[in-house]
Amino acid sequence: MSRDDRAGGFATALFRAALLAQPRATRVEWGEEMVWAFRAGLAERRGLLARARWTARCAFDGLWSGLRERRRVEGHPDPDPAREGRRMSMFSDLRMDLKVAGRSLRRAPGFTLAAVAILALGIGANTALYSAIRGALLTPPPFPEPDRIVLLDLTETDGGPEAEPFPWSYPKFRVLSEAELPLEASGAYSVRNLTLTGAGDATVVPVEIATPDYFEVLRARPVRGRAFAATDDTEGAALVALLSHAEWEGRFGSDPAVIGRDIQLAGRAVTVIGVMPPGFRGLSGQGRLWVTPHAAGTLIRSFLVTGTEVHWLQGVGRLRAEASLAALDEAMRGVGRAADAVGPGADDPDAVREGAARALLDVRVGERVRRSLLVLALASVLLLGVACANLGGLMVARAAARSRESAVRAALGAGWWRVARGRVVEGLIVALLAGVASTAVAGLAGGWIARAWPRRSLSDAWNVDVVGLGAATLEGSELLFAAVTSIAVGFLLGLVPALSRRRAALSDQLREGATATLGRGRRRPWRGGLVAAEVAVALVLIVGAGLLLRSLHALGQVERGYVAGGLLTFDVRMPPVSAWADDPADFHEQVEARIGSLPGVESIGMGCVAPVSGHCMLTGVQAAGDREWPEGSRPEIGVHYVTDGWFHTLGVPMVSGRGFTSADRADSPLVVVLGETAARRLFPEGDALGSTVEAGFGDQPAEVIGIVGDVLYERPEYGHMAEVYLSHRQADGYGTFLLRTRDDPLALVPAIRAAVRELEPDAPVVSPRTLTSIEASASADTRMLGGLLLAYAGLALLLACTGVWAAVAFTVSRRLREFGLRLALGAAPGRVVGAIVGGGLRVVLAGIALGGVSAWFAARLLDTLLFGVGVGDPLVFGAGAVLLLAVALLAAWLPARRAVRVDPVQSLRAE
Repeated sequence: MSRDDRAGGFATALFRAALLAQPRATRVEWGEEMVWAFRAGLAERRGLLARARWTARCAFDGLWSGLRERRRVEGHPDPDPAREGRRMSMFSDLRMDLKVAGRSLRRAPGFTLAAVAILALGIGANTALYSAIRGALLTPPPFPEPDRIVLLDLTETDGGPEAEPFPWSYPKFRVLSEAELPLEASGAYSVRNLTLTGAGDATVVPVEIATPDYFEVLRARPVRGRAFAATDDTEGAALVALLSHAEWEGRFGSDPAVIGRDIQLAGRAVTVIGVMPPGFRGLSGQGRLWVTPHAAGTLIRSFLVTGTEVHWLQGVGRLRAEASLAALDEAMRGVGRAADAVGPGADDPDAVREGAARALLDVRVGERVRRSLLVLALASVLLLGVACANLGGLMVARAAARSRESAVRAALGAGWWRVARGRVVEGLIVALLAGVASTAVAGLAGGWIARAWPRRSLSDAWNVDVVGLGAATLEGSELLFAAVTSIAVGFLLGLVPALSRRRAALSDQLREGATATLGRGRRRPWRGGLVAAEVAVALVLIVGAGLLLRSLHALGQVERGYVAGGLLTFDVRMPPVSAWADDPADFHEQVEARIGSLPGVESIGMGCVAPVSGHCMLTGVQAAGDREWPEGSRPEIGVHYVTDGWFHTLGVPMVSGRGFTSADRADSPLVVVLGETAARRLFPEGDALGSTVEAGFGDQPAEVIGIVGDVLYERPEYGHMAEVYLSHRQADGYGTFLLRTRDDPLALVPAIRAAVRELEPDAPVVSPRTLTSIEASASADTRMLGGLLLAYAGLALLLACTGVWAAVAFTVSRRLREFGLRLALGAAPGRVVGAIVGGGLRVVLAGIALGGVSAWFAARLLDTLLFGVGVGDPLVFGAGAVLLLAVALLAAWLPARRAVRVDPVQSLRAE
């Protein structure tokens, strides 16, 4: 359904609700015709504002006419014949108030535009955050009854209170699927990238590997063909696959004859047996095709279905209607112990492996994302509060400037509410205009948040991506949120100045104006309180943004161990049935040679992962030299398979020994290169070169032939790990290439694709990215949150300083005669300016003190989001206070300077 259809449905629902005021007989006879006429008129309107005005007018007319018709039909005459006249008089007065308020706002276009812009930013920011929160927390996953979907985990406890969840191996999952559990169905899934050929250009697609009951858990059935049957996931079964609806429409042109057709997946013929519904991407959010685990064993590696310790499947189930999550979690403990008995068990003899269950709704959004959304929501509310306080002060000043007008109306017999209603109408007009403008702000901000937030950080669960931030668009609920917020803000903005004048004596209001002096003017401490509150909120936001920016700076200072500029990384996937399949190392060397000879390429190397992207694998070290570690105490080490040019291309220094050469082949003794951290931890005596290392990367000890500088392979906050490198000739090589260029790295991508295509037409070049962009994505969530808070802080600082300027300017305008008298009596201009700025300074200092205390408590919300900086960092607090004080002093000095530039004689003559 398109956004226009959703908006039209929301408008029609609102009109139908208004028609409920009509008598039942009228609704039955004419209701559908009235709805048809409304929709016809709505379709003729173009633009959001025109459609909103049509909806509001029709809904009001339907409601009002319905109430009158119901009273007439039910035979209830109006007991007060004058009531209709009073009602008409009320509408006439309302029309007059609208005209007066509109004329007043047109006479002050600068104020009107500024007020609308300020409120539009505040309401738009809150609407955008509401949209993000709705998508992340309030919108259920796109599966029937998602509250009954649970993740089924193996867990391991190593002496601590927390059990760490991890996936199942296929043999262990068979134990789970055969267990008696309070589940309607249980399945398992994982994601692998496989090469798809035979339907357009060769490309790598994410494939969900799923057991047949996986679709029963999600209650997803194909719209064409059939789903997997139990016989499809057996040894020797024919290879079959399901297509996503998007893949069927895009690559296969919605061809209904695709059912039964063979496609080439990972170089093997796979038969398409079904097409899944539109929008279905599985729990991983990535699925474009689906195959069974036994098919994956044929397409990828057989150990995926035979290896008891190859943990790669996430279990998932659907609770029975009468069952509880607690009962399932308790039953899973025994299932986990029984499943773990299938394999050799944990390396650590003290580790306890069991099972556990987690609700999908509890893990679909990670704690870091929840905390970030909470911080942004509070920041948005504070920003709106600052905007309202700022405009409230300005509208109070406008009301004070028009106090004599209000007093004259009161003297002529107008009641307080009659006078105040004009102020309320004026505030509502400003707020409603801002509400309309805020939809554009919210649309831009919501789209930016959805694009900028890294999806890999949305969920803490492995291979779970069902959050709808990517669809954070303005729908009926967002428009309703913006409308309600605008009406509430407008009513308050109009009521505050009316209340500020309510208790003032009529004679005082008639006297107020240019003749007011300090001694005769009325003090209004709440006005200074509003300004102090604005300053306090601005400091809270400045401190929050400062802490995140300091954290981002600390992440940037983590030593990478390489030079990122000019580096391009990409994957080349060799098909399993390629002519090079018997010698993948030769294929990779040929690719290196061809790409390395391209103009602009300085050097090239190949590994299995790029820096800041993880490891090829993590394993435990069994022995280093003469030192051995028993099970349970083996140090963890990251393993990488690289070519000879890897270290040179990255710019990693060779500390001692040598790197890999063409002599290190598959039939020669196994050799490794250690990172400095690994050499230091495994060989504290400094005798690493020439020693041997035994770990889970081979069946024989490997000789250490060199030591290189440390490289950052994980997110910067995790720091350097112990790393070991093997030659790609002595291990199963992968295809992640890294090349250093003299010019723009991405400009070489077409030439790279052509070079690989000449060597192997079915080997696609996948995910070309600069290493700089990979580094940026590693801290994208912190950067995005810091950027938003910085924008909020900047707006709050501007509004707070505007509030200071307006307060001081109002004081100056009300006391010009007093200042003129002082100057005429010989007061030094500097003393007058100092007195004016000093009054504003007291308010600012009070706001800074309040804001400092508030920021100290509010910063606790950022505790888990920071790196390398404390929540009470004195530099951030001090710099924020100094910045705010300096800008606020400038804002106070500008209107104060005006007071001493006025001719004392002219100010004494002024009325």
